[in-house]
Amino acid sequence: MTRTAHDQFAKNYLRDLFANSGTVQLGYTVTSEVKEVDLYFQPNPDAIEALQALGLLGRVASTFCLIEPYRNAVQVEHVQACLSKLLEACLQQRRDAKRDRVPAKQVRLPHLWIMAPTASQALMQSFCAQESEQWGEGVYLLPASLRTAIVVLHQLPITLDTLWLRLLGRGSVQTQAISELIALSQAYAFRNVTLEHLANLDLIMKTRQKRLSKDEQELLTNLSPVYKLWKAETIEQGRQEGRQEGRQEGRQEGRQEGRQEGRQEGRVESLSRILPVLLQVGMTIEQIAEQLQVDVEVVRQLAQNT
Repeated sequence: MTRTAHDQFAKNYLRDLFANSGTVQLGYTVTSEVKEVDLYFQPNPDAIEALQALGLLGRVASTFCLIEPYRNAVQVEHVQACLSKLLEACLQQRRDAKRDRVPAKQVRLPHLWIMAPTASQALMQSFCAQESEQWGEGVYLLPASLRTAIVVLHQLPITLDTLWLRLLGRGSVQTQAISELIALSQAYAFRNVTLEHLANLDLIMKTRQKRLSKDEQELLTNLSPVYKLWKAETIEQGRQEGRQEGRQEGRQEGRQEGRQEGRQEGRVESLSRILPVLLQVGMTIEQIAEQLQVDVEVVRQLAQNT
């Protein structure tokens, strides 16, 4: 009761002090629009070991986090928008905990990680961001209560530990990271799935080639060797599976047929994984069939089952 009375006193008191100097509203409603976080991640404690292969990115993801990647230099308004999402997420966690009667000390709150190729020194100073000795070069921490870090991708050292983050960079930094990714053994964790995502991006960019900006044209050039490698490895995997099937059948014609079917199956398998994304971004069935060298009817049938 005392708090409510004091709140009312404070609002009325301040209203009358300001009344002749501008517009005053009591109980002003701030409309909160729906905000989307690019990536919201709560790690499974029993599966966290797999993240070690991702180096610095794996350590970022080892605790509850929100990740906001930017293609261009991050600006003040971008950081402010990200902070508003973090604050909303923290409030939601506290509301959920209160509803479930979870003690305040046990409430798990996320950290925010903003990934950007570059960021000015002035921006860092405006948010009191300091480079972290614990996290290393290129990682800047805001004051502790803000639970936020800015990762400047183009300042990260060129090591395997930072590879998976540098792939989010641009220009020469991204080109270098792609070269390192290609050089990894096929058995290396996360290599093949990353190649597939980059090849998928290459396909999408090709359909928009006439409308690409200079930066996007550069990105498409960087992605070209990735797509060729991914395509070759996918087809070879199909061939190997076909040969194996032929050997199991124990017939020469089975091996020959297996090689032929393997090529097609390899393409179809890769298509089934990426088809929903390609359709979502507006690629036609004919465009997809041409790029992946798969029969149009095969693509059409897979699309109907998607």
